[in-house]
Amino acid sequence: MRYFITTLMILGFIFGCAHTPKEIDQLYTAYNIWAYRNPDDMRCINFKSSHHIIRAGTPVSDVKFLRSKSRRPDKIIFKAEGNEVIINFYKKYHPGKNVESYKNLMFSTNTFDQLTQGMSKSEILAVKRGELVEGMSKRATIVSYGYPPEHETYNLEDNVWIYWMHKFKRKKICFDDNEKTVRCNRMKRQRKNTTL
Repeated sequence: MRYFITTLMILGFIFGCAHTPKEIDQLYTAYNIWAYRNPDDMRCINFKSSHHIIRAGTPVSDVKFLRSKSRRPDKIIFKAEGNEVIINFYKKYHPGKNVESYKNLMFSTNTFDQLTQGMSKSEILAVKRGELVEGMSKRATIVSYGYPPEHETYNLEDNVWIYWMHKFKRKKICFDDNEKTVRCNRMKRQRKNTTL
């Protein structure tokens, strides 16, 4: 009888461990997300007209997405800073992406220090403030402002990206040949000077 009980305990331990769910890695916001009181206003296009920012590197939990069966937008849902956040994903602004692939862009297993590793002090300060300054790399630009919406910026290899500040105002971000931010009018002058 003792042999039988011992065998059951060993089998229970083995199978119990086999079915233990794998621990999920902690996720963080991969870039600054501008938050609104009314969740219906939040979009993956990441309008920059709010005063509240969910900072890059903020721990998040309960990350999921919902596909809409109607004409309504899909949704990315998560918890950050003690609040549930709902962000609308409109397919027309993100050609080539779906709600799941966009969710994977928004979150990372990297902390803020890991996201900003190798960046200059001025880049890190700009990211913390949710700003863009001259001389920022494309990676620093993404961590500070998020990804430019794909319906205006088709390729991240391009040297001009378009962001939306709100529904009626866009902002053009230009990069020089070293892929550092530069004032767009300065970039045009430099190109004119090098033209034969």
